[in-house]
Amino acid sequence: MKQLLVTFTLIVTLSLSQQTLATIIYLHTYFQNNAAPRYLQVNDKATGIGIEILAQLNIRLKPHNISIINPNNEQVPIKRILHSLQKTKEIDLFIGGAKTKSRIASGVQFSIPLYPLSGTFAKRIQHPFIYTDETSLINMTVGVLRGSRSVQTMSNIEGVKLESTNTMLQSLQKLASGRIDLVYYHDMGLAWQIKNSPLKEQLMLIDKHPNIESAPHYILFSNRTSPPFIDLINNMIRAIQSDGSLEGILKKYR
Repeated sequence: MKQLLVTFTLIVTLSLSQQTLATIIYLHTYFQNNAAPRYLQVNDKATGIGIEILAQLNIRLKPHNISIINPNNEQVPIKRILHSLQKTKEIDLFIGGAKTKSRIASGVQFSIPLYPLSGTFAKRIQHPFIYTDETSLINMTVGVLRGSRSVQTMSNIEGVKLESTNTMLQSLQKLASGRIDLVYYHDMGLAWQIKNSPLKEQLMLIDKHPNIESAPHYILFSNRTSPPFIDLINNMIRAIQSDGSLEGILKKYR
């Protein structure tokens, strides 16, 4: 009788465990490649602002039996990330992207802003360029990261010639060699790229200047994502903003 009771208890325990596991909702994401400091590799380990935010969100989502995962640690270009959100249903969300007209038009949904960013330029140290307004960019060749908001912003300015690259390092290399005049990107990413580049003795951010644009990053959701879930994530974002967790993450990468 005692053995039967033990067996029954084990069966019930296993059944409850399997039921608990079955009720966890897994949401898939990708990490963006060549997107430091949001996503980078350190000692063969994926890290960066986006991944640390993911970890903070998962802590708060655990009581809701929800977990955001990148099961194969895939690092892919932003073009594939957007295609996966819009078309293939491979992922449900992406942490750390800008809002653009084309993304809105394609059905991508957005969280509340995660953190503020502003657009700025990198130049060669000896270059006398000073940004005053859009007219100061006339006849300039500006490097931009393919697929980023930078392309939309610079393409709207008359007289600017765009030079798109697949990585920010490629843009900075072209800048250092004099093949382009400037590189345009958000201030956080551009500052980090220069600081951690072998070209840091040749390049610099332009001095303080009139604000070109404010373009915060968001969490991007597929058009399949329900409004109640986006509301839940927005509450989690507010939590990591108000308790200082998010600012603690951003400080590491400045």
